[in-house]
Amino acid sequence: MATKIIHKKSSVAASIPSAGDLAPGELALNLADQKIYSKTTAGTIIEMAPQGGGAATSTITETCKNVSGGSLAIGTPVYASGTAGNSIEVQAARADTAGAMPAIGILAGTLADEAEGTLVLTGFIQGINTSSFSEGDTLYVAATGGLTTTPPAGSGNLIQNIGKVVKVHLNSGSIMVTGAGRANATPNLDDGDIFIGNSSNQATTASLTTEVQNIGDSRYVNSTGDTMTGNLSFGDSDKAIFGAGSDLQIYHDGNNSYVSEQGQGVLYIQGSNNVQIESATGENMAVFLADNAVELYYDNSKKLATTSTGIDVTGRIDADEFIVVSGSNPRLQVQDTDGTNQFSFLQQQGSDVFLRARNDTVDGRIVFAGYGGASTTNRLDINSAGDVRFWDETGASAKLVWDTSEEALEFGDNVKATFGVGADLKIYHDGSNSYIDDTAGTGDLIIKANNFKVRSTSDENYINANSNGALSLFYDNAAKLSTTATGIDVTGAVVADGLTVDHFAPTILLLENDTTNLDSRIQQNGGLFKIQNVDDSGSFLKNRMILDQATGNISFYEDTGTTAKLTWDASNESLGIGMSTPSSTFAVDSTKPFRISSSAPNVNFVETDASNQSWAAGSYGGTFAVRDITGSGYPLQIEAGTADNTLYLDNSNRVGIGTNSPTEKLDVNGTAKATTFEVNGWTITESGGSLYFATGGTNKMKLDASGNLDVVGSVNSNATIT
Repeated sequence: MATKIIHKKSSVAASIPSAGDLAPGELALNLADQKIYSKTTAGTIIEMAPQGGGAATSTITETCKNVSGGSLAIGTPVYASGTAGNSIEVQAARADTAGAMPAIGILAGTLADEAEGTLVLTGFIQGINTSSFSEGDTLYVAATGGLTTTPPAGSGNLIQNIGKVVKVHLNSGSIMVTGAGRANATPNLDDGDIFIGNSSNQATTASLTTEVQNIGDSRYVNSTGDTMTGNLSFGDSDKAIFGAGSDLQIYHDGNNSYVSEQGQGVLYIQGSNNVQIESATGENMAVFLADNAVELYYDNSKKLATTSTGIDVTGRIDADEFIVVSGSNPRLQVQDTDGTNQFSFLQQQGSDVFLRARNDTVDGRIVFAGYGGASTTNRLDINSAGDVRFWDETGASAKLVWDTSEEALEFGDNVKATFGVGADLKIYHDGSNSYIDDTAGTGDLIIKANNFKVRSTSDENYINANSNGALSLFYDNAAKLSTTATGIDVTGAVVADGLTVDHFAPTILLLENDTTNLDSRIQQNGGLFKIQNVDDSGSFLKNRMILDQATGNISFYEDTGTTAKLTWDASNESLGIGMSTPSSTFAVDSTKPFRISSSAPNVNFVETDASNQSWAAGSYGGTFAVRDITGSGYPLQIEAGTADNTLYLDNSNRVGIGTNSPTEKLDVNGTAKATTFEVNGWTITESGGSLYFATGGTNKMKLDASGNLDVVGSVNSNATIT
């Protein structure tokens, strides 16, 4: 019969097998994409045929040796650094190092240091991670090595186009190597640099400094100095530039003209007499008089002139920011000419500034208000008693008041005292409750005190914190939790959703105060989770249970706490009773009995092969039986009270019934009852009270209950039977 080979296959487009789907060398077919895949001995999935099922492209390879001092990954572009026998010595190429360029090819597999492998000069590389690229991307040697889709920038980096991305995939991508072995592309060139030949006839980079001159040719300006005999005209935005750093620029941009000082120094405009700035019609704008005034004009009319003592202003002063009044105790006064001695003034006396209001002979009220052109809105006022009030945004209600008679700063409801640039801390009362609110803050809320207490209105304790001592939390004025030098002291029960103990040997002690040295300890130490007996001081007494976190093994100890007697071996998935190293899935020390107690105790045996046969052995209704669970029968049953040696099998394969010393293959001590006996081709069967003797399936003799004998054939009454 011919052998039939069945390959793994898929009809789903773009479906690629994973490494777990194939054994090394096994084939898988994608019928939709017409592709063949296999798995290398290194565990990599590779495509055996090019996309679309076309003809394979020739790949030119060379044997190479990694001499880089470290491992080189598949897909690394490399340069030739020497030879070793018939192999090219290679190291990782990188665009920022001229000595490591150009790349001669790309590695077809990962190479350990000093290992030899395959180098693709031209052609396909498959089984490579191209998930970070897109199909059709041009690949370059990256500045620090590897592949990139962006040409490295800067004159310090060389550029080499080395390939194209053919297929994008995490494990089964492919690259067409196209640039291996060719020279570097034209290198990068920084702004302002040129390529120029040196004395060795090699191209080097240099800064371009162009000096255009032709001595004796009047068409050109000599850069070392020259005389103009006509106008020098500049187009719009063309500049006359002065200074090595283009510091001073004079130009017209098509709309406006500029004298622009771009350097770090000062722009000086100097005149031996006066300096004037005039309009195009000759009207004065500003006049600067030598050793005299500076005059500023409005429509050719002088409005401000400097004097030896200050300024002289013709007209009104409109200031957008501030006016400075200087002198000994300088004073700026505003006076109402309609009233009697009604004025206010702002005065500097030494380091103090005074704002005063006067209404004839008494102090006036100082009001800071907003002015909308038609009405005012109160913002802050100070009355003659010294009370200070801050108003709301409408100016209708004072929200914050300093009451001099109460010596208190009074906040209205929902008026907040805020602290911090971002209003991080707020203190306020909302009409019902009071708040200290730090929810908007980025830091902590810190309360400092030598001793800190929080109490109820009836003076019952909530929190007591003592400097260099305990912090206590209370319930109904009774301390329930207090910090100590070693941790916390809890009075009463602890109810928690979780508990974390963080230490190099984290421990929980369970100490009974009504017994002596009968306490427990739960500890994690050296990767072992332990439950132990300890004395009242917490000192170790006995192991009770140990869990090895690294292996998963669990051991339960006997009464002395020194020997494990119930062991779960996680690596072998075995359980031992009465021993520390179980040798099978379930092992019991032979010196100890094993007992199963139940209303129907039994042990199940389940085959995991194709038959799925299940058996059980156990006690069912007082009878020990072997049960065929799959076939729903009890092929072997032993009733309770059965006599000794009811069924006995000796080491000579003889079975005794009622005897423990059988002499034949079947030895029955007593009466045997059966409906049929077979003896070497003869069958003796009882039916209807008669015995039938048959051979070859045909009855030959019958003996009925009356003693009548029927025989097929003749009867030889004188025959001798031996």
